[in-house]
Amino acid sequence: MQAVGIILAAGLSSRMGQLKALLPLGAETVLGHQIRVLRQGGAERVIVVTGHERQTLEPEIIKAGGEAVFNPQYQQGMFSSVLTGLRAAGECDCILLLPVDCPLVEAPLVASLLEEFRRTRPPVLYPAYQGKKGHPPVIGRSCFSGIFAHDGTMGLRGALEQWKDQWKLMETDTAGVAMDMDTPEDYQRILKFICPQDTEPRKP
Repeated sequence: MQAVGIILAAGLSSRMGQLKALLPLGAETVLGHQIRVLRQGGAERVIVVTGHERQTLEPEIIKAGGEAVFNPQYQQGMFSSVLTGLRAAGECDCILLLPVDCPLVEAPLVASLLEEFRRTRPPVLYPAYQGKKGHPPVIGRSCFSGIFAHDGTMGLRGALEQWKDQWKLMETDTAGVAMDMDTPEDYQRILKFICPQDTEPRKP
């Protein structure tokens, strides 16, 4: 089974004040961490969809073993980046879709998601924490044509509604699957989650 990871990193990061993708996360950047865990978890390729400040991101993408794909329509919203990434994924069995503002994903979770998808083959498989859907969803090949045909209403969520009664949730004890970061306060919360003993706030 061929799985392709797609990281959405084309946005302006306006509420964060700087690029989320290059924020430090332990010894890595957020983007470097995401590329690594998707690859270690079983993705054969990892595509990073860029837009805003693409030239700044591309060296980090290459260094971490990802593939940079530019979305010239990135200002139209995230769904345009989903379509860009899906086109670049080509002939694969499934994609793992990970926004760059969802950094708390680890390789064992990715491997478990792919194993569950391989075993049950739902159209869409979400990791969940206490019943709340998280990231990255695994989206099967059977959904691709429907996503391309969608008119963009409600973005990817709207595109996937047609399979809602077939969605599968894989419960996990990792709260991080349902945590994201849009602001400096969110970033501090993420760092505190990783290192609870670290009481000194770090500048994004």
